[in-house]
Amino acid sequence: MKNLQKDKISRHCKTTMKKKEKGILFGTLAVTFMALIWLIIRSGTRIDRLRYPCQRTSLNIVIVGMPLIGSLIGESKVLSYLKRKKIRFLLLTVAVVLAGGLIFFYLPFPDFISSILSSETIYAENNQNLKLTPLYSASPVSRIYIAQGKNTTHSLNLLLSFMNEKGLSLYETSSKNGIISKDDTVLIKVNGEWEERGGTNTDLLKTFIQKILEHPEGFIGEVVVVENGQWAIHLDSPRSNAEDITQSFRKVVDYFQNQGYKVSLYDWTQIGGIAGNIVVIDENEREKDGYVDMPQGVSYPIFTTKFGTRISLKDGIWKDGRYDKSKLKFINMPVLKSHSLMGVTAAVKHYMGVLSTSLCNDGFDQHEGIVYEGLLGKLMTQVIYPDLNILDANYIGVSSRGPASSYESAYRANIVLASKNPIALDYYAGKYILYPLTRFERHNPDNKDTSRYGRYPYNSFRQYLRASLEELKKAGYQVTMDEKEIQTYVLQPKM
Repeated sequence: MKNLQKDKISRHCKTTMKKKEKGILFGTLAVTFMALIWLIIRSGTRIDRLRYPCQRTSLNIVIVGMPLIGSLIGESKVLSYLKRKKIRFLLLTVAVVLAGGLIFFYLPFPDFISSILSSETIYAENNQNLKLTPLYSASPVSRIYIAQGKNTTHSLNLLLSFMNEKGLSLYETSSKNGIISKDDTVLIKVNGEWEERGGTNTDLLKTFIQKILEHPEGFIGEVVVVENGQWAIHLDSPRSNAEDITQSFRKVVDYFQNQGYKVSLYDWTQIGGIAGNIVVIDENEREKDGYVDMPQGVSYPIFTTKFGTRISLKDGIWKDGRYDKSKLKFINMPVLKSHSLMGVTAAVKHYMGVLSTSLCNDGFDQHEGIVYEGLLGKLMTQVIYPDLNILDANYIGVSSRGPASSYESAYRANIVLASKNPIALDYYAGKYILYPLTRFERHNPDNKDTSRYGRYPYNSFRQYLRASLEELKKAGYQVTMDEKEIQTYVLQPKM
């Protein structure tokens, strides 16, 4: 009798254990699968969203759940049950789908994922004082104008007035040389790939457009805000970089359009980005919008604005049966930020939002092309060189997760810089603004450490500036990274 009772208890325990094993297996499978579905739906290919708390939790569940499922499936008692029920193949298939989904969506970005999932380092705190260092040159090749005001709008107004005092006028008039004529079509390239402090400050954009419209001879031209976010685009984001964070790029454009001005927005992502469509066209295309693919990773858009202006970024404005580049002006308006792959992103790196990375198919990835081949310098020489670079350093990206830059991590400086030379501008901004704040050697353009840092050199910033500089010099542009050839004009309130 006692043995019979023991057998019953033993069978009951085994049955209970099997039920628990099955419950754990299917529960883990269900939770992991739901986490992956949530991750794909909520993030997709927009890798910047992986830093959101819900997405990070989901990704952690998937990473932990997949090996756990494998170990449970591999356990002999579970295997025997699955064989009897003939569903082992189904579960293995689901596990493969989970792994495949994760790899398909996120394996192309291993360094970026690492920077997002690792503990965040904020390199600078807002209580640090930032003293702007002046540079003097007896024979300047490049001039940089710098202003620090009370806020973004004040800083830009100071900067433009200061530039005019020092001999560089925003306005081209019948009696004065300058940058923008009354009948120009002005393209303003912003950073719309990132939300929060990672995108171009929309207060800066709004103030600059207003200045264009205040041309002393009466502006009758057109302003177009442009961007190719490649894999993510946030032109309508309610989490923008502004005092009023709901002020998106589109809201800025609508503000002027509603007053009757010819100000529009063109999202190049929709014709040349992973987040949109890849439309490849010939340079002689007159109707369809798209990207022209050139050798060595270079590409450029041809498009028609809301107001009917046909523009080839390379050749200019289509009028009277031909392209004319004399009335097309290109303003480069990036944000100063740390970059987990390239060290620093500013004026030069901002040109990644001009080409289509989907067409960088000449035997190197785009970042290798930037570092070793001078890809962005080639883009400037072969397609369009900026008429003016306005560097947004109002909120500086000092996080290890750059180019993402959150509201909490950004360093508020209220600084705006401008130069016609993107190389000198980046050199100065990296060495004398970002690097003094962070003391992170990857931000130092004089760093000569070429050892590997993930997939790219530790001094990627220095290398890609030099590679682009060489391409620009070969094409005859006067650019420099030599401090003895750089003159700065600094307008900063006394501390």
